[in-house]
Amino acid sequence: MRPSDRNDFILKQISRVENFTETPLLNTAKEILHDSAITQHISIMVSNVGGFRKKDWNYSCELGLYRITLFSLARSLKPNLIVETGVLHGFTSLSMLWALKKNRLGKLISIDLPSPFGTPPPIKMDIWTPYPWGVKVGG
Repeated sequence: MRPSDRNDFILKQISRVENFTETPLLNTAKEILHDSAITQHISIMVSNVGGFRKKDWNYSCELGLYRITLFSLARSLKPNLIVETGVLHGFTSLSMLWALKKNRLGKLISIDLPSPFGTPPPIKMDIWTPYPWGVKVGG
């Protein structure tokens, strides 16, 4: 599927969520879909991490519908606090932190069990965001 087709699909689904939640989401979805900085950041962060088959991230639509939806919700609702359970590689965390960064408001607290891969998330959010991110990994 071409990136433009993926973008169209994502925007159609986001409009359905927008109608359901009565929260304007389309503009913020378009914002991340046209933001090459997030995909450049992901490409840099996973370039030296073994186990990632995908090293080059060229389009924001590759983040997937639910991450773009979470970005749009966080961007539109401007929460003071988001609590996330389950981090794994950190891509969902990254999408929400990206929204908090753009909002200049909010904190993300992520809680997770130890990774089955034995590694911490490869995405080092503190490198690019001045906003607090609390991570608790325990067993």
